[in-house]
Amino acid sequence: MVGSIVLAAAAAMASAMSNGKAATERMSRSAAYLSQLGMRLSDAVMRAESIAARAGGVELGYAGGQTLAIYTDDTKRIVFKDSGGSTAYYAEPSQANVAITAVGADRVSATFELAENGQSQTYRMTMAKRGGT
Repeated sequence: MVGSIVLAAAAAMASAMSNGKAATERMSRSAAYLSQLGMRLSDAVMRAESIAARAGGVELGYAGGQTLAIYTDDTKRIVFKDSGGSTAYYAEPSQANVAITAVGADRVSATFELAENGQSQTYRMTMAKRGGT
C-alpha cells in the first residue's frame, strides 16, 4: 500500500515537472521570437528615410531608392520583402491577429497575439525612424 502511494506521488511529480518544462520552453521560444522580431523591426524602421502605409502593412524607403515592404500574409506571418527580391518571414506557431501599420510619417506599429494554453497575450511594438518623435 505504501509503495503504491509513493509510486503515485512520483508519477504525479514527474508529470508536473514535464508540464513545467514544456511551459518554460514555450516561454523561452516566445521571448526569443519577440526579441528577434523587435530588433529586426527597430533596425529597419530606424534606418528608413520614409514610411508609407500599404495594403496589410508598410513600405519603408531608403537611400538609393531601395524599399522594404513589411506586411502580414494570409498565414499570419510577418513578411519582410526588399526591392532586391529578398524575402524573410517571421512567425510564431501561436501567433494570431497580426497587424503592421504606419503611425504618422515616422513610426511603425506591430500588434499581434501569442496564444498558449487557452490564454492569449497581446503585444504591441512601436518603432520610430531616426529623427522621429
